[in-house]
Amino acid sequence: MLSADVSARSATMRRVRAIGCAVIIGCVILVASCGLSGMAVQQRLVAGPGVRLQLGPYQLVASTMKRPVCPPHQDAKPAGLPCSADSLVDTEDVYVVWLLRSAQPGGRPEIAEQLLALPLR
Repeated sequence: MLSADVSARSATMRRVRAIGCAVIIGCVILVASCGLSGMAVQQRLVAGPGVRLQLGPYQLVASTMKRPVCPPHQDAKPAGLPCSADSLVDTEDVYVVWLLRSAQPGGRPEIAEQLLALPLR
């Protein structure tokens, strides 16, 4: 009887260790894939995805652009920056992710916050 309990506990512990190792390996793969994906976009091995997601008053927009300080909508431009005309000086492409918020869902963006700016080489 005693050896059966020890054997059952040992089998349970092996399963717990195996599941824990699988979870840790999965997390390492996820973190490594995020870093490698960002590096692949930066080195132009793959094109950065164009994203436009709407969730209530929030909109997530990601694209490649020449002026990373200018939000994707002309109405939400920062003060004093020439966001509406093409730049006279050729600048490098930057993959930018913006979070836009409007007072009403589907309305004009009022607040634009840049989440990521990744210079492309």
